[in-house]
Formats: sequence, structure tokens, C-alpha cells
Amino acid sequence: MFNLFLGGYFSINRVGTFQLIYTAIDKFLEFLHQNGMQNAPSPLNYRIKDDTKEKMSNIKPFTQEEIKELQTNIEKSYLNWKFTKREAKHEQMKLIFALYYACGLRRSEGENLQIKDVDFDTKTIFVRQGKNYKDRIIPMNKSVYEALQDYIYNFRNLQKVNHSRLFINGTYTLNKYLQKLQEISENKQIKSKKLTLHILRHSIATHLLQNGMSIENIAKFLGHSTLDSTQIYTHILNKI
Repeated sequence: MFNLFLGGYFSINRVGTFQLIYTAIDKFLEFLHQNGMQNAPSPLNYRIKDDTKEKMSNIKPFTQEEIKELQTNIEKSYLNWKFTKREAKHEQMKLIFALYYACGLRRSEGENLQIKDVDFDTKTIFVRQGKNYKDRIIPMNKSVYEALQDYIYNFRNLQKVNHSRLFINGTYTLNKYLQKLQEISENKQIKSKKLTLHILRHSIATHLLQNGMSIENIAKFLGHSTLDSTQIYTHILNKI
């Protein structure tokens, strides 16, 4: 893997939200029938059909070179802040690229990740309750392994906060950090794209496909339940 490291996002995310609502309603109706309420409505099994063309037009992944440039900008950010506050920001910025880019985590998966979910003995990350409520295990490559060791032992374990999540801050703040990296960049291509946590996930999927990984393995890596969701990266790659 690589060095460590939405106009339109809302519409895509809204479709996913409705899908979850329909699934929850069907599960509830199934529960009612299983408990003897025969006059309850039957599950509709209705789902919104994703607009693949719309998704393709809204996803603009960053190139591998642009990802590296954004990572380089970390040390150039918040230079007017006191060292301790600046260090806290920089450490979380580095972790953003380790988890959301190199490991391809979804936004909520990274936010909910606990210190205990990182297993240095097996070199794996345990992702709890991902999309569709499925757990999965992600292997760490050498650079991710080293980055997480440095973050946890030399920074995170020394912080006094009232939670055990890896990230000290939530996803809103993490996206702000990414915007800062974009602001200080002099690269017009970087500035022209929408930079979010989820775009980093799209970017790594595209890069893996560029580097020859099969669609099946990319689907496993991203935690997709079907290949339909993964096939979109083939279309995106053809546009680049």
C-alpha cells in the first residue's frame, strides 16, 4: 500500500439513510408478525434504486500524488498555535490518513474506533458494527502499524479525555482539519475538489484498483456486502 499517509455527498448519503429506514421498518414488521400480530402490515421490501451515474459524477477522488501532498501539509499547518495544541491536531491529522485513507474506513467506523480495537499482536483492526451492522477485521500494513503504534503509545495514551475512542475529536472537527490542509495547498487541483473523510475512502479504493487489486478483494477491504457498490470504482477509474 502507499505511504501514510461533497457537493453531492449529501444526496448520496440521504439515499443510504432512507435505505436504512426502510430496512428498519421491515425488520419491525417482521418482529410484529413473529410475535403473533397477524393484522400488522407485511414488510414491503421497498428500496430506493441507487443512481450510479449520479454517484459517478459526484465522486472525485484525489490522486496518489495529491494524497501525499496533503500529508506533507500536516507539518505546515497551525504553525501559530502553541506546541501542545498544534501537536494534538497534527497527530489526529496523521491518524485520519492512516484510517480513512490507508484502511478505507467509513466515516462512522473511524469515529467509533476504540483503542482496544487495535491489536498489535495480530496486526489487525476490529471494526465494530459497520454498515448494515456488520463487524469486520482489517489487516494493518507496515506503515499503518507503525503509525498507530506511535499515535497510541506516544500520544493517545497520554491524553486525559472522558472516552476511549482513538480520535479525540469527532468527525466534524476532523473534516475541518482536512479543509485546513486544503487551504494551505498551492495545488489548484487539490483546491478544486471536495475533501472529506469519505472522499479519502473513495480515493484509496480507486488507487487499489489502479494498482491491480481485484474488485472482489476491494469489496472485502471496504466491507461491501455486494459487488454492485464496488463496481462504481471501475466507472470512476475510466473517467480519470
